[in-house]
Amino acid sequence: SAHKFFPYGGWSWGWMGDPDQGYGPQQPGGWIYAVTPYLEEKTVFDLGKGLSWNQKKVQLAKQMEVVIPVFNCPTRRSGLNQPARSPDGRYCDGGADDKLKNANVPNTMAKSDYAINGGSGKLPTGVDGQPDPDCLQPSTGDFGDSPGRYPECNFQVANANLPTVLLGWGGISTHRGGAKFSQITDGASQTALVGEKMMQPKFYSGECNEPGSNPSNGNGGDNNAMYQGYDYDNSRWTAPEQDVDFPTGQHGNHHSKFGSAHASGIHLALCDGSVQTIDYDIDKVVWGNYIKRNNSQSISEPLNYEELDSPN
Repeated sequence: SAHKFFPYGGWSWGWMGDPDQGYGPQQPGGWIYAVTPYLEEKTVFDLGKGLSWNQKKVQLAKQMEVVIPVFNCPTRRSGLNQPARSPDGRYCDGGADDKLKNANVPNTMAKSDYAINGGSGKLPTGVDGQPDPDCLQPSTGDFGDSPGRYPECNFQVANANLPTVLLGWGGISTHRGGAKFSQITDGASQTALVGEKMMQPKFYSGECNEPGSNPSNGNGGDNNAMYQGYDYDNSRWTAPEQDVDFPTGQHGNHHSKFGSAHASGIHLALCDGSVQTIDYDIDKVVWGNYIKRNNSQSISEPLNYEELDSPN
């Protein structure tokens, strides 16, 4: 309610939240980063504020490590840090440290067991955690007058095309977009906001030791810090399934599904603030109604695309 729209999803997994970028399409961090000031965790939001590019990267590495217990399901795992590196030192998501654009890579990171309603499908975000660092990195040095190329960055969805792409999207939070409350035409009590995400139990403790360039191979839905931008780690789309391990080399698209460790179903918070338990055998049409805030109705106004300052 503070901004009249739901939190934006951020840019991609390659970016941490930036305290100098406020709220809106210019904020690279994800929805969890955006809500920290409203959970009495503003110190997390402010880490690195006003610092040079390289100084900020040090502080955003510290941001990655901050655990907020409310984002962990005690049935699945306690609110402890998970590995950010493999035993031989490779970054869990992609191997190389430079896969993370605006932060140094720490040894551990905080993760979430919950994901926001991303609608009926994932929006494209490109490869290697796009955009490149020069989107925000000063072109004149570590602390130059030029703040980078934004908005002329190599986003997978071009800046000029984003409003049009978002018109065809019916979720709550997505890549560089967030819905207004007035756009929940099906009713807040009928629309999903945040729910538990499916995981393979073998990854509960954050194993990250596969050979090659992707140490977290097979665990694409839980291999980043919870504050990072739009990703499988913090956004989900498809109907829930109970946590289960898949054979080596298979993943069952678990990284796109809601789900939980509970035998009875998942806990799903709706946009009116209520919480329901949703059975795993829910009809796919009914689930689609929960995920889509406007069903077959046309959108009467464009999705929010405003740039707002950081909270004071």
